[in-house]
Amino acid sequence: MCSQLPQRLNTVPLIPFSPHWSKSRRKGGQVRFTTEQTNKLEEKFETEKYLSPPDRREMADALDLTERQVKTWFQNRRAKWRRQKTDESGDESTTKTNIIDESDLDSPPSTN
Repeated sequence: MCSQLPQRLNTVPLIPFSPHWSKSRRKGGQVRFTTEQTNKLEEKFETEKYLSPPDRREMADALDLTERQVKTWFQNRRAKWRRQKTDESGDESTTKTNIIDESDLDSPPSTN
């Protein structure tokens, strides 16, 4: 009696396609950039830390990425660059904290 499946179950669901999706797509929507893309982005970052919208559009087209991917890559790269600058300076932020020793509170100020 129910030997025939409904027509909608026999069809393959359509998956939206974007020309920017490829095998580099990872779980969770993350993208793994190709070595060539990363090298070109790094080259541009060496000369410019910030991209104007026209430069971002041009770079995205040249690398077959979306403008949002290029923008996000530059944001993340600037954050990494700042962290590296902080690490190279010897963690001065943690050594320059002012800690009051309780024994200093009881002694009179120095008159040297």
